[in-house]
Amino acid sequence: MKLIDAVIHPGKLDDVLAALMAIGIEGLTMTEVKAPTTPAVTVIYRGATPVAVDSVPLARIEIVAADFKTPQVVEAVRRAARVGQRDEGVVAVLPLDDVLRVRTGESGESAL
Repeated sequence: MKLIDAVIHPGKLDDVLAALMAIGIEGLTMTEVKAPTTPAVTVIYRGATPVAVDSVPLARIEIVAADFKTPQVVEAVRRAARVGQRDEGVVAVLPLDDVLRVRTGESGESAL
């Protein structure tokens, strides 16, 4: 089993979720995160005074997948998260020794 940890632009979250559901992935965790910017970026919100921002909002998705399904999950995330700009995000794939479903006590791939 693998843990696939993707950090993407929040505007692409719906596209990534749709791509994952299209390949049968429904169990995942989403988190709002921030990443530092170097140098600080100046943004204007709704025509107000420009503000220097030293971090940008991102979305983090964690997916546990069987080994055979991992390449398909990674490719689905990569295609759906692409925006054609610098710093589009990152996908990390980590080995996972075991998973335990708390309610049923199932472990391993049967817990997915």
